[in-house]
Amino acid sequence: MEKDIKDEELEAMQDIEEEDWEVIAMADENGNESQFVVEMYIELEGKTYAIMHKLTEENEIDDEDGVYAFRAEFEDEELTKLEEIDDEEIAMVGQKYEEICKEMEEA
Repeated sequence: MEKDIKDEELEAMQDIEEEDWEVIAMADENGNESQFVVEMYIELEGKTYAIMHKLTEENEIDDEDGVYAFRAEFEDEELTKLEEIDDEEIAMVGQKYEEICKEMEEA
């Protein structure tokens, strides 16, 4: 899932101390590794989804690359697996993410 997010949301994430970020390295089908930072986890219909942003080589949030969502699995409160999600899940998670962002904006 990719979505443009507002500048203030990116700024808020940039203000979080880098050492507090939950950073995950992931490789694409060609073996190229990228770093992602977890913005939040969303619980929907008994499943957990990780909302993530790609990091640049300078360890900054890549605001041009959008937002990614993956199904997250945990064992003993530790993230053990991220899985791609289908179009139906993308729509559902995207809608919930937009609702959360709107609530944060209004607060």
